[in-house]
Amino acid sequence: MSYGDWESDAALAGTLYKKSKPYTALLIARCVEVGTGQGARQPRSEMTKVSLRTFSEYAEISHNTVKKYLDTWDVMADRGYVPDRTELEPGEDIDVPDMKVWTECYRIAHPPKPKTEKPADPLVEFDTDNKRIEQARSLIAFLPTDRVPEKYHGQVSRIQDSLARITMGDSPERNMLTACHAMTELVALLNEG
Repeated sequence: MSYGDWESDAALAGTLYKKSKPYTALLIARCVEVGTGQGARQPRSEMTKVSLRTFSEYAEISHNTVKKYLDTWDVMADRGYVPDRTELEPGEDIDVPDMKVWTECYRIAHPPKPKTEKPADPLVEFDTDNKRIEQARSLIAFLPTDRVPEKYHGQVSRIQDSLARITMGDSPERNMLTACHAMTELVALLNEG
């Protein structure tokens, strides 16, 4: 093998890696040897396999993508779909698995990150038996609405009802929105005089 074999494989990988993933993985697996290039450097003319970084730079594919393809090849090899990459040489063609196998092995090599739970919205989830919530319920229940002028009764009643429902844990988001609308209407009426 001449040193040009890995270069032509890298150039080809750079044009194919989004279209033919299993074949691109073959190109990478047969040319990359992890750890190559970290010690004394070989003359370029004597290189048969290159480091992941060298291949990545020459192919113009991100280092991370080349690593993922190599990891996926290793899973395919472990499952018996392809030979181990140590058995391959640059320029050596073999049959590669179809996309179904590739996808299965890619997911094994790179499982999706677990979804992180969002912190609870303090308006949505709270302890309805809390002492402060009990105090709020009492205040809302005994609001002196008898002194509120008649034209404001609808808005005040909706605010009172919505706040009471919120303290009970009944659709807090919807009831908060209802209370905000009623408060906006009340302020508008108050500004009218």
